Amino acid sequence: MNPQYSLETVADNFKQWRETRHSNRETTPKSLQKQVAALHKQHKAITIRNALNISSAAFNRWCDAVNTPQEASSCPSFIAISPEDLKVREAQKERTVLCEFPNGVRLNFHSETLGLTVLTQLFCLERSLVNT
Repeated sequence: MNPQYSLETVADNFKQWRETRHSNRETTPKSLQKQVAALHKQHKAITIRNALNISSAAFNRWCDAVNTPQEASSCPSFIAISPEDLKVREAQKERTVLCEFPNGVRLNFHSETLGLTVLTQLFCLERSLVNT
């Protein structure tokens, strides 16, 4: 993020927004939040918070939100797992599939209820990477 804003400019932007907002409970616009985060590289946090009259919690939340990259995912509601991290035991009795994850989580699936297509979608794996 380029240091394109001065503390005085951002303070003026906050002043204008506060004078024109409809209520005191209105959420601070994302553009102002991003300006605050950009200032963090130029000034100490206390200097910014005092100049803009914002809380420490809001300041930290805005800086964290801007500096945390949002990962795009083709399956946003699932965790993407590489085939190397997914251990599926092939020779199992009772037709179950045991999935062990690097974080220690173990999941057992009954193959009668979950077909290969469902497992492939569940773990966001390309069908070509799954042994049939």
